[in-house]
Amino acid sequence: MNSLKISPPHSENSEKNKSNNSVIRLSYIDRAKGVAILLVVFGHVFCNMGYPDDESRMHLLSYQFVATFHMPLFFFLSGLVMKSGFNNIVSIGKDFVKRFRSIMIPFLSFGLSLAIFLGITWTNLFTTHMKLGYWYLFVLMEFYLLNYLFSIFSNRTGNKWWTDALFGMCVAVCLIVLYRLMPENVWHILSFHKVAEHYPYFFLGAFIHKHKLADKVFRNDYIFGFALLFMLFRLLFPHVEFYRRGMIQALSMIVLIVSLLYRNESCNN
Repeated sequence: MNSLKISPPHSENSEKNKSNNSVIRLSYIDRAKGVAILLVVFGHVFCNMGYPDDESRMHLLSYQFVATFHMPLFFFLSGLVMKSGFNNIVSIGKDFVKRFRSIMIPFLSFGLSLAIFLGITWTNLFTTHMKLGYWYLFVLMEFYLLNYLFSIFSNRTGNKWWTDALFGMCVAVCLIVLYRLMPENVWHILSFHKVAEHYPYFFLGAFIHKHKLADKVFRNDYIFGFALLFMLFRLLFPHVEFYRRGMIQALSMIVLIVSLLYRNESCNN
């Protein structure tokens, strides 16, 4: 998940340094990736420590809490640095080759090597939905394919924000419907439940990047305040269930983490 070279957060000196800043790597995105990596490590370590059943309930609650947003954060950041504006098949083809080399080659090499090391059939890398633990790379490649469709659609509809938003919502709904209709062996091969679950986060990041909404979203006190209040409510009442609780919690944590890092970078600039 490589950061694109895009414009940094706005600051008083940003216009003066525009020619230099346009190629600066965004440190707030890199730091957010670092947070996401630590959260993934936390989840994998603690869920495999073998706590006794009568041991602290906070172990289970903390893991469940982290698991609701650590991978959504990864996909959101992937969308946030997603390249858009592909005008023709040639540009899409060149980008696809680049992405295939950077994503699918590692997926195949590490996945097949792990299968050999574990002494299991190599087909398990393709027929199981978790892809021997490398499902993230496989799903990310599928999101790149969807992004090509998004880019073509956006160009043909005039790059309007409301048509782009409509595209994302329609695709998200279609993915859920397809997941429920397709045979189990097919969605295992495509890791389609992961695709349907995480596409909204990826698209939201891509949408914010495409329409240059980072400053409006990550510096908005109302959005930040709502996210903070919601997470305080979840911490005080963790067992309260309601519709789309997990998605709202994931989005709230994404807003809190990225906004804090974004504002910190804005102050430093």
